[in-house]
Amino acid sequence: MNSKCTLILLFILLVSCQKNGEEEPNKTIKVSISTEKTEISELFSEFEFIHLKYDELIPSIFRVKEYNGDLFLLDGRKDRIFKLDENGDLDIFLQASGEGPEEYKSIGNFEFNHNSGELMVFDNVQRTLHNFTNEGQFSNSFLIKPGFAASYGNFFHGPKNEIILDIVGGKNHRFLKVFVDKNGYELFQLLDSAYHDLNYGNDRQIAQNKDGFSSIYSVESTIFQNTYDFIKTDSIDLDFGEFEILKSDLKNLSNNPNLFFELIQNDENKKAHSFGLLETENFYHVSFYLGSLMRGDFLNTLIHKDSKNSKTFKGIKIRGVELESIIIGQISDDRFILSLNIEYINNLTEEQKASISEYIPTDYLDDNPILLIGKVKAF
Repeated sequence: MNSKCTLILLFILLVSCQKNGEEEPNKTIKVSISTEKTEISELFSEFEFIHLKYDELIPSIFRVKEYNGDLFLLDGRKDRIFKLDENGDLDIFLQASGEGPEEYKSIGNFEFNHNSGELMVFDNVQRTLHNFTNEGQFSNSFLIKPGFAASYGNFFHGPKNEIILDIVGGKNHRFLKVFVDKNGYELFQLLDSAYHDLNYGNDRQIAQNKDGFSSIYSVESTIFQNTYDFIKTDSIDLDFGEFEILKSDLKNLSNNPNLFFELIQNDENKKAHSFGLLETENFYHVSFYLGSLMRGDFLNTLIHKDSKNSKTFKGIKIRGVELESIIIGQISDDRFILSLNIEYINNLTEEQKASISEYIPTDYLDDNPILLIGKVKAF
């Protein structure tokens, strides 16, 4: 058999294997660890600062969601949601905490129903999904039977009027799909992960995209891409080198919390863990701790989906002045939303404040939150 025939047969075999459902090896992305803060102009091609000044003090903003061009901001301490419209006007959109039948005890998370436009609020205390109209008026609620999980994390609205909740804690990491029209729900478990027998998690491990959703586990450095029917379509291994928790390490944990904390609370042999995930059209944002929760570094890695290039940074600098920040949301056109630590800024020297005053004027320093919205610079 000549070489040309051999190549043709190999090609046919490869196509046949793909058609029969055999998967290609996972893509791997090398993550270069950096614990430095990065100049803002090296991260973002465009950026703006927004001072969230209101009639009363806003303690802090924990999450931001975009819907129909407006930004909705969760004040988790006072359990209320603000709306920041396209004109920059800020007002309370929802404030219904209480003990009544049309109220919630706390807002664990929130999302929008893209069919009806209603705001969905998940109350982790009552294990209830509350729906509110686009004017903030109560519509209805849905109680989830106790016993499925310790708590629920991020959630989103699917294309068939179903709600998919990420379960945090419990025997296995799994998902709950709520069928809104049928007033029922069903559990799903992704079994292709080395992590699936462990119950360690956080509330920011899934991100919706146009084809389904992406997920990452707390101590397994792999991004899984899934359809709304929980079929894995792809996966990306993040290579943290010497800082990576190996799959063999995961198996040795045996769901033992003491072994788990011994593994992550180690600043002598630092490991990357406690992963969170955000996603835009062209980028992933992966957050994680390197080392212990108290003395380790909380880091950010931006990953370009096409080039598979990555960039890791601890925080931002403006004209050499270091600031503390955390990424709390994203906008589909590759913009990420950061919350700045206002207490840290207030404690800067007068010289440092003057250096950054073009971007953060002194009249912003009144203890209200400051947001930074930046469009990722190509890399």
